[in-house]
Formats: sequence, C-alpha cells, structure tokens
Amino acid sequence: MSSPVLDAGDRHVLAAAITATAPIIVTFNLKHFPNATLALHGVRAVHPDEFALSLYEADSEAFIALVKSHRPALINPPKTAEAYLDKLCRRLWAVFSLRSLTSLLPRCTLG
Repeated sequence: MSSPVLDAGDRHVLAAAITATAPIIVTFNLKHFPNATLALHGVRAVHPDEFALSLYEADSEAFIALVKSHRPALINPPKTAEAYLDKLCRRLWAVFSLRSLTSLLPRCTLG
C-alpha cells in the first residue's frame, strides 16, 4: 500500500520541514498534507487553531504575552486593540473551551 503523494505545489513545504527538522507543518490546508506521507518523514500537519491551543496549554502566560506583543506589529492595516481581540475571539472561539478563552480574553463576548 503506497502513501498518498503530495501535490507538486506543496512538496517544497515538506522539504523545508525536513531540512529544518521541524516536527510539524502549521497549515489551514490539511487535506494537501496527508498524515501517511508526512509520517514517513517524522512530520505531521497541524491546523493553526490547534497549534495556538497547544501553545496556550503549554505555557498560557507566554502565549498571552505573545498575543499582547503581536498586536502593535499589525500595521497593514493597523488594528485597534478592540478589533484585534474581536478577530482573535472569532478565530479561537471554536477551539478554546469557554473557560480557557474567557481567562485568556475576558472581553470576548458570545456572538
């Protein structure tokens, strides 16, 4: 039984991960990175939301500090703190449990 082959347009991503000895590829496009193929190289694909959750669970204080330091770097277009929190809440709402999310971003609202 052979492993699914990566699309030619995605092979460079796996090559970079192998060269960098990175254990994961963070991507929204999981279907383009079959686990059977990646596993042959000791790599796995992870959705960005799952990656963010794993960072938060590993060290919530460092994750919160990163979130706080990231917003001012958004200059094209610039984001207000309110807009940044709104976007972050919408992205992470489905991933973080209600308890984790409200401790991380107490200003998030349901809706």
